Amino acid sequence: MLHPREDDRLVFTSPEGGELVYNNWRTRQWLPLLKATAPDAEHPKRIPVTGTPHMLGHSYATALIQAGENAKTVQTVMGHDSVSFTMAQYADAWPEALTNAGEKAAALLFAKSGSKTLADGGESETNITQVSDLMAPPVGVEPTTYRLGVELMAA
Repeated sequence: MLHPREDDRLVFTSPEGGELVYNNWRTRQWLPLLKATAPDAEHPKRIPVTGTPHMLGHSYATALIQAGENAKTVQTVMGHDSVSFTMAQYADAWPEALTNAGEKAAALLFAKSGSKTLADGGESETNITQVSDLMAPPVGVEPTTYRLGVELMAA
């Protein structure tokens, strides 16, 4: 069944140029593609690909995230209604970003203070390094409040 449209935003079209009918596409294109990934005489150790086009979309979104794309771009490309939906769907795909967040924040906060920093911690079970600013507060932090924190830490 052909559903002609004036919309030129279609990514995949039928041979006639209209919208695809999912059942036809699945039977004629998707299932033969999956079958072609199965082991054969030339590739006996090949692991067959399984899944659905929906899973392919999730793989694409995850690849975008792991390549460093921001949530708004992923939301737009995937056609989600909101960034919050994208973040909820793919929150576990951003663990590397979470790991690097502290280092990025420290670099931003301490880079402009002009003071020296001290890395303390070295080798430990958790392998966590703490960065301490010895001379001045980070940019944007009131000196009085910062000194109070230092005095409390020293006590």
